Amino acid sequence: MSFEAIEKISEFKVLKLRFSESDDEKDAHEIFLKKYRSEKKSSSKPSAKTLLVLNIPPYATKDSLLNVFKSVGDVENITLIDDYSNEHKTKYNVPSKFFNDTVPFKFLIGFIVFKKSSSLDAIFSLTELPPMAETLTGIEKWTDEHNKKIVNYNDMQLEIEEYMKHFDKLLEAEKNQDNTDADEDGWIQVGKKSGGFKQSETVVHRLEEKMQNQRKKAKRNLQQISGIYAFEARENKKQELIELRKKFEDDKSKLQAMRQNRKFKPY
Repeated sequence: MSFEAIEKISEFKVLKLRFSESDDEKDAHEIFLKKYRSEKKSSSKPSAKTLLVLNIPPYATKDSLLNVFKSVGDVENITLIDDYSNEHKTKYNVPSKFFNDTVPFKFLIGFIVFKKSSSLDAIFSLTELPPMAETLTGIEKWTDEHNKKIVNYNDMQLEIEEYMKHFDKLLEAEKNQDNTDADEDGWIQVGKKSGGFKQSETVVHRLEEKMQNQRKKAKRNLQQISGIYAFEARENKKQELIELRKKFEDDKSKLQAMRQNRKFKPY
């Protein structure tokens, strides 16, 4: 039986998700799909290869969803969360037989990461989806869950060692993936743990050139100011000389006038 996609709702494509081949249209469940976009860059969820899926039913598992989406291309990873606030808490998650968090029994949000970006584009040309893989229900499901709780300690130790290798690798990648965007002063933040800031060589070189230009400009300004002061000093000296000459001429005139007015008066 063919299920036609409902008209798009906002940015989302709507497709029917069937539990099994025998499901008819009224039993199929609608899921909402769009290309994943986020302000935070993530190597685990590259935007060019990641599909965001909303309204995933509680009984769906990663294996059952893998059967649905592998029809358009190889799937690299599937992440299921119950709330957007938990989106970036899956950063250090690796597949585990012993330390999986219990997924709440409610509708989920899924991130389907394909190996090729062409697979992501292909999903939006579909009008129907394959049915989910056979999913355990009822007593079979509960029995399987109980058996998985029985721990083999040797296997657990191996898994812990693998997890620590994965964790160390992520930490190393974080160190090498420091933000290289400099602010207006040329500083770039290193990270929370290391604290402080650093500068790239190109930014330092640019700052050195900027400082040299500022020094040259300051030197030119100083020379101009010094020139202005020297000019004023020369003008002041000239004015003083003029005033002294004027005073000298006045004194000379007065002295000559006194000589002319001097007369011999014996009586």
